[in-house]
Amino acid sequence: MAQETPSYNILAAIGEERDEAHIHSKIIYFLLDRTYDEDGENDFLKIFLRKIQIPEQYIGGPWRVCREQAFEEGRIDFVMESEKFCAAIEMKIDAGDGERQLERYDMFCRKKGKAYRIYYLTLNGSAPDRQSVGGMDRQRLFLISFRNEILDWLQMCMDTVREDSYRHSFLKQYDAAVRHMTGWGDEGMDVKDLL
Repeated sequence: MAQETPSYNILAAIGEERDEAHIHSKIIYFLLDRTYDEDGENDFLKIFLRKIQIPEQYIGGPWRVCREQAFEEGRIDFVMESEKFCAAIEMKIDAGDGERQLERYDMFCRKKGKAYRIYYLTLNGSAPDRQSVGGMDRQRLFLISFRNEILDWLQMCMDTVREDSYRHSFLKQYDAAVRHMTGWGDEGMDVKDLL
């Protein structure tokens, strides 16, 4: 069978592999905001919460996911919230950090009056600018990456769905786009798997 590299993906074909706000944000939200498991234990959101190491005692129960959460001092890429926990995620692919950006997110979460964490999602897990962190509680800041957490999460999600399903094909295409964007995994992929 012909082998293809991760560069053979839909986002590369339309030239949108690095579009943070209009592509990656929407795809990740699409996956987080849907339940694919009847009991909710292996849905894509719960798998993600475990992957980013939300403490297990907070994972049970209903969660709400918001994309582009507006608040008085800005807009947060993702806010995932349950009754007892709040997680804010700032995603950076090519954009720079805003002034006191993560510090403002820290204040937003602190006002919720529950346990919280701030996640900084980059291609390879790089640290934010000092001016973005400002005076925030650095114990609440966690670095995550497309190369590690997102790719691992996508693989875990693929493991929960049938290989001949549209869900699996969708996940595999997005996995290829992330691999190509991060320069990770030039190993071949069977075309028959995509079909």
